[in-house]
Amino acid sequence: MGNFSLFVARVGLEKTRFLLEASRALAKRLALNMKKVNASHAGRIFPAKPGQVPGRRAGRMLRLHHLGASGEIAMQNDSASARPGWFRIAGIVFLLWNLFGCYMFWSQYAMTPEQIAALPAGQQQLWNAMPAWMWVVYGIAVFSGALGALMLLLNKRAAWPLFALSLLAIIVQFAQVFLPGGAVEVLGAGAALPMPAFITLVGVLQAWLSRKAIARGWIA
Repeated sequence: MGNFSLFVARVGLEKTRFLLEASRALAKRLALNMKKVNASHAGRIFPAKPGQVPGRRAGRMLRLHHLGASGEIAMQNDSASARPGWFRIAGIVFLLWNLFGCYMFWSQYAMTPEQIAALPAGQQQLWNAMPAWMWVVYGIAVFSGALGALMLLLNKRAAWPLFALSLLAIIVQFAQVFLPGGAVEVLGAGAALPMPAFITLVGVLQAWLSRKAIARGWIA
């Protein structure tokens, strides 16, 4: 009985050794195959120069590539965490304001002769004297402002040139109120200036905030 037990123990020990050796061989083969796969994959992304060992260079470049991607993600996360909470609220307010401007543009452009005739005499005079190119400037002001607000909400630096274009169009549009026959002369400064002044102020604020956001790294 004792010899049989010793025999069983020896057989079990031999099986254990065999399994250990097989596991080691399998692990080595898997590691070797993984190295070949990584080297071939990285070699397609970062081809080796003549005289260089493809696997080593590709592996090193692949590690640098992963580090660069991780750093870019970290920078994006840092900029998102540094962005103040009121920034998104300001973007939403700007978007609603410019969408309202787009609505006003279309509602005024699509006015019927009957609706124009119902306006006060001074406003009818200004409406009939408004040149065609002024409608183009008006449209640029509101639609570029709406796109700029959308880009601001999407954290895109394209918000700055769009807001700058909108501000330029606003200035051109409202400069004509001071010309002879303009709104100041027809309606008076008290009635003609408050709304253009407020719209211009909002345009300046939009352009300033988008420029500041780029400088602070809030948008990219």
